[in-house]
Amino acid sequence: MLFRSQTEYDSLNFSLQQALGEYFTLTFKARNLTNPDIQTVYRDQYIVGDTVRTSFSRGVELSLAIGARIAF
Repeated sequence: MLFRSQTEYDSLNFSLQQALGEYFTLTFKARNLTNPDIQTVYRDQYIVGDTVRTSFSRGVELSLAIGARIAF
């Protein structure tokens, strides 16, 4: 019997927030820093090991934001 499954992979995220005065904040975020290959494989009891079906990477995602707090 042939099975299709996704292999395990790790992900590393980072975020940093800094106050800019009394009302503003600067936030930096980085997601998926390790950028691993994500594979879907075929597994079968008659085949030794995994046979790769698809392989891709999602890339690294970076964001920078400035926020403000306004009290009413």
